[in-house]
Amino acid sequence: TWNQMSIYDDHIRLWNEGVLPENYTVETLMSKHTSKPRNPKMAQVFYRAGFIEAWGRGYEKIMKAFDKANLKRPEFTVEQGGVTATIYREIFMSVRGDVKPNQTDTEPIQTDTKPIQNRTKAEERAIILDAVKENPLITMDSLSDLLKITKSSVQRRLDALVKEGKLRHIGPTNGGSWQVIE
Repeated sequence: TWNQMSIYDDHIRLWNEGVLPENYTVETLMSKHTSKPRNPKMAQVFYRAGFIEAWGRGYEKIMKAFDKANLKRPEFTVEQGGVTATIYREIFMSVRGDVKPNQTDTEPIQTDTKPIQNRTKAEERAIILDAVKENPLITMDSLSDLLKITKSSVQRRLDALVKEGKLRHIGPTNGGSWQVIE
């Protein structure tokens, strides 16, 4: 089957070739439903890697993860002989400075008035904790861009937060997520 990913400033569009099972709609996928993997070999790989715990819960888990991160849910549509997922890039737009997530146009945008070079390591760790609360899947590159420090400096701040018991990494080193410990 064919797959296509298009990346735009404000969203990512993923398209996968193939029709839904007979009598299924996008709404069916969002509710409890039976599931039969289209590619059993690929499904088995993901199951053994720990990415799948049960068939038929993927969309539900996706929606819960977006809700937990306080992000707009992706939209799914059936079009052009396939299924399209549109994932909005609120975090990217926020980090880039175009949009502040969950903020209306009438609210003032808070800015950090303290010069970057005068921030203490403790202040940088606080910024990291806030960024992780907003997006548990935030990457080292994004944190580096946000703080305007090197990735190795970000790694040292993350290590310190883990050692202090304020932050925990969940999952594989590449692709895992962060959890702030309150």
